[in-house]
Amino acid sequence: MIKKKGMQIIQDEATRLSRLVHDLLDLAQLEGDSYPLTMEPVVFAQLIQCS
Repeated sequence: MIKKKGMQIIQDEATRLSRLVHDLLDLAQLEGDSYPLTMEPVVFAQLIQCS
């Protein structure tokens, strides 16, 4: 029982670490101009209705 719980904790933390690494890689790409961003006006009311 204790081993099973320990393995679950390890798996959960590995998943969390994996998400963190992916987020950092995404951030690095954004900072490196890999994703060109354009500024445009946004109507927030429409965004809220769509979600």
